[in-house]
Amino acid sequence: MNICEQCGYYLKISSSDKIELSVDPGTWDAMDDGMVSQDPNEFHSEEEPYKDLCASGGACMQEGSLTLMQMAKISSALYDYQSNKKLFYVSILTSPTTDGVTASFGMLGDIIIAKPNAYIAFAGSGYDRFDRKEGIVCIFRWGFPGKNRRIFLRFLMKDIQSIRIEVKEGIYACRVLYMEIRGLGDVPLTRTDENLTPREIEQKATELAYFLRAPIEVF
Repeated sequence: MNICEQCGYYLKISSSDKIELSVDPGTWDAMDDGMVSQDPNEFHSEEEPYKDLCASGGACMQEGSLTLMQMAKISSALYDYQSNKKLFYVSILTSPTTDGVTASFGMLGDIIIAKPNAYIAFAGSGYDRFDRKEGIVCIFRWGFPGKNRRIFLRFLMKDIQSIRIEVKEGIYACRVLYMEIRGLGDVPLTRTDENLTPREIEQKATELAYFLRAPIEVF
């Protein structure tokens, strides 16, 4: 059943296996399984500068590896667009621009423009520093695209409005801990190298909320 006997974790299954589990035998036929991507607008033939308005994150990666690979396909297409065809690409970062978008096409522009106060982040490896004496929080992250790229966020503890837990169980589990910051939105605390169980993330949220004297919200 693709369920771990030790912890009850739902293991990932392929799309064909999922369809087989969901429908009755002989009642479903694939349509257009030979369909390929088309280019009805003929963007490639215009050879005009390209401007991209980023306003999304990496949550869609939870859908599986096929969705994740779209980031690589877009990045590959941009490489061909910029390097081989010598065309111009401008990336405009709005709020939020996070995770998968930050790690791929969001940061590949010949010119990168960020809107004022836009929330731009990447939840890579790193650590968090909470200083109650000075009343500040520092978030350090690395693993950013490029060489020695790091992210540093600094804000006041009094601006922390809540600790948010997002837990989605099932085939594509998602367990993320956030801090809701006034003026910044949700700042992810769960790092990509962490694989917390629901109990662990609940305990971590409880301890953090108690330390910061902030409420807990669950989604």
